[in-house]
Amino acid sequence: MQFSPDGKSLATSSWDRTVRILGVETAPFASKQILPHPRGVVKKVVWSPNGEILLTIVARDINVWTKAGLRKGIIKRSHTVKSISWMPDNNEFLSIEDSKIVKLDLNGNLLDTYPLERINIQDAAVTTDGRRIIAVGDLTESPNGLKPKKGQTEKQIIVFNLERNQIEQCVLLVYHQYFEGLTDQEADV
Repeated sequence: MQFSPDGKSLATSSWDRTVRILGVETAPFASKQILPHPRGVVKKVVWSPNGEILLTIVARDINVWTKAGLRKGIIKRSHTVKSISWMPDNNEFLSIEDSKIVKLDLNGNLLDTYPLERINIQDAAVTTDGRRIIAVGDLTESPNGLKPKKGQTEKQIIVFNLERNQIEQCVLLVYHQYFEGLTDQEADV
């Protein structure tokens, strides 16, 4: 889900194959539009920086909607689209597809491809000046071909410089997952 840039609307996606745009200026929230997606469950909704266009993802399709709820088109991709992120100009966006990030225009024309080899990208965002992509993903193999141990992934944050068309920095995210049970006294707090 995402608030529109003006803060007046909230776009939500649901398992019922719809996107709902809610007016959030009054309580309770009022339903403004329901955008049907009969081809599948909507994974993500993203407003353009100016709030005029809404992009939605269903599997390999990127749907382009106006803020009034009219579908302008469907952009079909050859790979599953994991995420989308707008460029600051409101006319271009990034499609995150496996180990590459693709820049497209609103008609689906391919403008550029940014391969991030050996990284399974999960999500990405563009800096407000449009000069860098910040991505997060799992390392699939090291530069010398070694693969992570089975069951372990090496998550990384990647800073990609669009002007130089190269990775500027990779930061390994190191953390440990564990669960500690609460004592009865802590549970009552």
